[in-house]
Amino acid sequence: MSDKYGLTPKRNRTSTFGMGSLNIKDMDEMKNCEVLPSVATDEIEGLPEDIFTKPIVLTDITTLEQRFNNPEFQSELCKNIFPRHKCLLIKRSQRCRECEHNLSKPEFNPASIKFKIQLAALLHVPEVRMMQEANLIYNQETQLILTLFNPLDNVITVTLEKDKVDEFDNAEVIVPSCSIPLAPRDDAAEFDDSSDQQHNFEDDSKVIVFRKANKVGFFVRVKPLVTSGNVQISFRMKHEYINATSALPNEKKAPQVVELTHYVYLTLGEVINVSNESTA
Repeated sequence: MSDKYGLTPKRNRTSTFGMGSLNIKDMDEMKNCEVLPSVATDEIEGLPEDIFTKPIVLTDITTLEQRFNNPEFQSELCKNIFPRHKCLLIKRSQRCRECEHNLSKPEFNPASIKFKIQLAALLHVPEVRMMQEANLIYNQETQLILTLFNPLDNVITVTLEKDKVDEFDNAEVIVPSCSIPLAPRDDAAEFDDSSDQQHNFEDDSKVIVFRKANKVGFFVRVKPLVTSGNVQISFRMKHEYINATSALPNEKKAPQVVELTHYVYLTLGEVINVSNESTA
């Protein structure tokens, strides 16, 4: 087993360097190191003067687990705690929005970086989600809130259309007729509140519910046409995509802007049949 994992040469080097270089005279001169036991003493540090007057805030005092994680200092206050050393574990690089310098790199060697090819659709297509459940009643119009997420690093404009009835649909849907601009993705936006004021979008309160970083909530109206089962809708989504890889670094050309179209299919939940409930 030692030869399989290459431990024999290392063990020989350790033994030769550790004990093989000592002769008999050196062995005789070596003495056992005696560790003195701890001795109790009456001299202790005095308490601070405001120990009885200053109110105690438990959130400012470190716990035993926090002190044991840093046995060298064992700080009593949370403000004196320092981050523990740990290897950098990140999945993607992040550049500064102003100077385009790398702020973090996923490689161990900061001098070199290998960018990964990201061809997944989730990294380029805006994501549509349902914000909260709603009471979908048969043959009654209900207002829902959907959200849009921008995964790109630039501002894009999304347009929603409903031009034809799909076989997937079992409800009527009315989507916003205006275009919805989306702010670029920013990984540090959740830690910086000022990033929301950088883009001044003129939103219609009848269409846009809220706006947070690269996330936008908007209203849609749905009218179920089935008495039972899940309510399903579909619509068409158009958005801009900037192909920054099409231009070579030596060529001074503007990035290519392409308009992409996708069909979105959503399952909103089960329908409520009021007539059956009243009969029961």
